[in-house]
Amino acid sequence: MSLRAFVSTSRVEMTFDGKVHARKLFRSEIVRAADDLVLENYMADRVPLYYRAPEDIAKDLDRGYFTQAIADTLGRLPKAKEFRDSHFGELLAAEFAVAAMGLRLLYTKVRLLTAENANAYKMDVVMYDPEPDEIELVLLEVKASIKQPSKTKAARHDKSIYSSLFSSLNKYGKEDLRYDLTAARDRLTEVAQEDRHRVELALSKYGGPTVRYAGVCSIDIGTYVQDEAAMLATRKNEKTLDVDLVCVAEFAQVIEKTFTRLERIRTAAC
Repeated sequence: MSLRAFVSTSRVEMTFDGKVHARKLFRSEIVRAADDLVLENYMADRVPLYYRAPEDIAKDLDRGYFTQAIADTLGRLPKAKEFRDSHFGELLAAEFAVAAMGLRLLYTKVRLLTAENANAYKMDVVMYDPEPDEIELVLLEVKASIKQPSKTKAARHDKSIYSSLFSSLNKYGKEDLRYDLTAARDRLTEVAQEDRHRVELALSKYGGPTVRYAGVCSIDIGTYVQDEAAMLATRKNEKTLDVDLVCVAEFAQVIEKTFTRLERIRTAAC
């Protein structure tokens, strides 16, 4: 099972008449319920695995420490709402990239955190594309907004996360890229066995691997405004990239329910 079960509209390429496009913009929609499946339950199963490697959890289980493995893993999750919101956006983007973009995960920056309520200041998600003969690294810059639909006030994402996406990418420099490539090499053991040798070759190539950038913006589906989204396709930027706009049903409620479910499990395991 993957996030694809909840993707009701997948990567429809958007066009805006009369506007000069600087890049491709894709729009997708994610529902909260699909048949008997619920998005927050699915994400509650997936979120902890981004904070702690499955093999490390398995080592605790092999030693016979079941509740300790759960408590130690969930103890790495943030408790502050602002960090839960931002982290969730990054993890949802990683799930989306696997399910809808055909990419595979190297790591997300939440693995680099030194404290539960913190942010790392590097690329949000590092993926790789297995399709080319020579594997390409895909660096995802992620922005998310949990603004709710309002009858009286527009969300104005074009003044917040849409604009911030390009600002963050422009601040990302050569030293940041070197840091992320080093972190990627350090996490080769987490790459699927069938891909590991090819990824290792790409990372060890003289001059570095082929790298491309992508943007992912996640919003509540009720706050989508086409005129606002146009800037994602038309705004000039120093880096070449495509952008995916992911519209999630009841986005804020999904995040809250996901972490509430995990907090209950953590409390019971402690």
